[in-house]
Amino acid sequence: MREELKWRRIDKDFCRFLSIYVIIASMRYLVKFSSIKDWRGEVGEQEKLPRIPIHQEKQMLFVLHQHDAKRAGKHFDIRLGDPVTKRTWNWATRKGLPPPGKIHELFSSGFHPYSWLSFEGTIPEGYGAGKVRIARSGPAEVIESRPDMIRFVVYDGRTPEEYIIRKHWNRWLIQNVTPTRKLKKWDKLIPSHRPHYKEKKTDSVDLGDEKEGMQPKIDGAHTVLYLPKNKIPRLFSYRFAKSTPTGFIDHTFKHRQLATFKVPERIGETLLRGELYAVDKKGRAIPAKDIAGMLNASTVKSLEMQRKQGVKLEFAPFDVIRFKGRNVERMPYEKRRKILEALSRQAPFLKLLPMATKPEEKAKMLQRIKEGKEPLTREGVVLWNLKEPKVTKVKLRPDFDVKVKDIFPSTHPGWAGGFTYETPSGRIGRVGSGFTHKQRKLMLAHPEKYKGLVAKVEAQEVFPSGVLRAPVFKEWHMEKSHPDKLQKVLEMEKQRS
Repeated sequence: MREELKWRRIDKDFCRFLSIYVIIASMRYLVKFSSIKDWRGEVGEQEKLPRIPIHQEKQMLFVLHQHDAKRAGKHFDIRLGDPVTKRTWNWATRKGLPPPGKIHELFSSGFHPYSWLSFEGTIPEGYGAGKVRIARSGPAEVIESRPDMIRFVVYDGRTPEEYIIRKHWNRWLIQNVTPTRKLKKWDKLIPSHRPHYKEKKTDSVDLGDEKEGMQPKIDGAHTVLYLPKNKIPRLFSYRFAKSTPTGFIDHTFKHRQLATFKVPERIGETLLRGELYAVDKKGRAIPAKDIAGMLNASTVKSLEMQRKQGVKLEFAPFDVIRFKGRNVERMPYEKRRKILEALSRQAPFLKLLPMATKPEEKAKMLQRIKEGKEPLTREGVVLWNLKEPKVTKVKLRPDFDVKVKDIFPSTHPGWAGGFTYETPSGRIGRVGSGFTHKQRKLMLAHPEKYKGLVAKVEAQEVFPSGVLRAPVFKEWHMEKSHPDKLQKVLEMEKQRS
C-alpha cells in the first residue's frame, strides 16, 4: 500500500513538472514571435484597439506583408492603419489569412510607424532582418471595434472579405467570416432562385378585386436581405455567381446605410426579398441599365460611380421569407405585409412601397404611372393576392427577354444592323431598332463580346412561331446576362469615342 502511494506521488510530481515545462516552452515561443522588432530595430508596445461602434463609419488601410525573416523564419504581418491619426495595429502569423470559416492564431508584433505600411525591401540587420514585400493591400472599413476585438472588411478585390481579430485569453485569433456558399449555413440560408410571377395586360386588371393589393413595379435588381441579430444586415443577389470565389454577389457595402445599422435582436434572423435600385437627388429612380454597372462592379468602384452620378442605392422589400427564424412564405400576404410595415418602422433603410387596396387608389396609382408622374417607375404594377399565394406583374409596355445569337451588318458602313435570337422552336428572329449609333459601331467591331448577352426588347405581339413582331431593343438584362461579360460591354459603351 505504501509503495503504491509512493508511485502516485511520483506520478503527480511528474505531471506537475511536465505542465510547468509546457507553459514555459509556450511562453518562450510566444515571446519569440510576439516581440518582433520594427524596421528600426526597436521593440514597440502595441496600442489598444480603438472603440468604434457599428453606427460610426471608419476607413482604414489594410496591408498583408510577407516577411522572409532570417531569424524568425517566413511569416506574414497583418497591419491596419488609420490614415487620420497615423496609428497602426500589427499582428504576425505563420499561415497568412484564413479561408472563410477558418481561424488562425496571431501574435501581436508591437508598434510600427504608419510609413511601414508601404514599406517593401530588405531589412539589413536586427531581429527582423530579411526581405519584406507587400502580398496584399487595399482599403478597409471597420464595422465594429473595441480594445479586445476588431471586425473589418477588406475591399482589395471584387468581393469584399470580412475578418474578426479578437483577443482570447493571452493570445490573438483571426477568423474569416466572409459569407460564402461553400459553407452550408450561408448556402442554405440565401436562396439561389427567384419566384416566377405571371403577367397580364393592363386592360385585364380588375380594379374592384378586393383580394388584390396593387404596388408599383420597380425596375431594379432582385435581391435578398438577411437581418442577423446584433450585426449589420447582409444584401445579396439571389443568383449563384460562378465568377466570384464566394458564389455570392454581395451588395452589402455598396448600400451605405446597411454598413452602419445594427440589427435589433427583436427583428433578428429575418430574411426578405426586395428590389435594389438607385435614385437621384430628387428621389427619382434611374433606369436599370444605368445601375447595372454599379451593381456588377467592386464595392470601391460602385461607390465611386454612385458619387460621380449623384445617386444612391435603395432597397425596397416586397416579401418576407423568414421572420425571426421562422419560415412564413405560406402565410397570407396581408399578414406578411404587416410584418414588412413593422420592420420598416424599426429599420429606416427599408423603403416600403405603397400598397393600394381600394378601387379608387388602384386607378390613381395606375394613372400616375401611365402619365409618368410616379418617380419610382414607369414599368407598371404588381398585383398581390392578399389571401392566396398568387402574384401577377402588369407591364404597361410588354417586354421580352432574348439571347443574342449573332450580329448582322447594316447597310450603313461601320454599323451593325442589330442582332439575331433563337426561339424555343428553333426559329430565328431579328432585333434591328432601339440601338444608339455607338452601340451599332461596337456590335459590329466586337461581335464576340455581345454574343450570349440577354436583352430586354419591347414588341407588339408574339407570333405562333415564337418570333416577336416589331421588336425594339430596350436594354441589356442585368440579371440574366453573365455579370462579367455584361460589365465589360457596359464599360465599353460608356467610354467616350
